[in-house]
Amino acid sequence: MIQTPTTTSTLAGRLRLAREMAGLSIEHTAAMTGIAADVIERYERPELEPTVTALAALQEFYQVSWDWLLTGQPSARADRHIAQVKRTAVFDNLTTWQRTELVQLLQALL
Repeated sequence: MIQTPTTTSTLAGRLRLAREMAGLSIEHTAAMTGIAADVIERYERPELEPTVTALAALQEFYQVSWDWLLTGQPSARADRHIAQVKRTAVFDNLTTWQRTELVQLLQALL
């Protein structure tokens, strides 16, 4: 299987990140959404553009905002949560990599 780096700069990267941050396998996602596992893999590579119906199913299943899924930009709600996290002392003690991962996780969840 070809591994594509996880990035939020592409729709494929955001789909993969949302799935990984939810702790889901491609097989479990396929079983729960009705989208074939090989199709989900092709969305994440990206070898195939998802249909609107597939995007809607994945967006709902992963529980991420449309703003983030389509553009990589967090919604206003996500911005508020991220700002709250940034203000905590715990956040200040994290490494840059840990901060980036935490912010991406919050964005994926919202």
